[in-house]
Amino acid sequence: MTPSKVSGSILFIFDVDGCIVDSFTYFKKFAPEILDKFKISVDEDFLMQLQKDIIKMLAGNSSKILVLKMINYASRKMGLGPFRRFRFLLYLRKLYKKNIRDVSLVPGAVETLKFLKTGGHRVGLFTTGSLKDFELKFENKQDLLNPVEAFIVRDDVKRTKPDPEGIFLLRERLGIDDDIPSVMIGDMVHDIEAGIDAGALPIGVLTGVNSREELHQAGAEIILDSIASIPGMMDSIQSRIAGQ
Repeated sequence: MTPSKVSGSILFIFDVDGCIVDSFTYFKKFAPEILDKFKISVDEDFLMQLQKDIIKMLAGNSSKILVLKMINYASRKMGLGPFRRFRFLLYLRKLYKKNIRDVSLVPGAVETLKFLKTGGHRVGLFTTGSLKDFELKFENKQDLLNPVEAFIVRDDVKRTKPDPEGIFLLRERLGIDDDIPSVMIGDMVHDIEAGIDAGALPIGVLTGVNSREELHQAGAEIILDSIASIPGMMDSIQSRIAGQ
């Protein structure tokens, strides 16, 4: 028997980097400049493995010095000595602060969130980034934030994704009743795992870090090219929730 669709409100929870904001594509373009400046010679396979290692460091880690730890780890792996690692850190911080406000939104992000809000659904954000980073990224993107009712950042939780603490906290802040289902949308395996552990419908998007296969293996029930596909997938999303 085909399950009926959910007819009421749904809480849609979005990851930020790689889902709402195209930060990975934006900052990846600076890699050649950074490698050249510090005379670092590595191949694409090395960079891919380094990215995977750093992603693992993110798992459940809400440390305020997490970014410093990741940069230090990366510079060590690339063979930089103590003094060059310090210069590397200062350079990346300067580059990041200079460009963070210019990171683009994923195409269709504003329209998708407005569509959900207009349709009577609830909208929240859950990121592993800090409050300061969040404020800088969205400083000139108020149109995106207008439909957002609440957000959770690294500073709010003891353990971030894949721990589902942030999802439960977001529901609590919004006063969401138990009968209102949640959907967790993200580009990383950590997002999918957090959604599953919170009892939310896990949806993967291909605008960030992990591949379709990786998201599928993690348990994503729906995988989209981007969040811009959500309006056209509402029937499928509602049916999946009804069948949970």
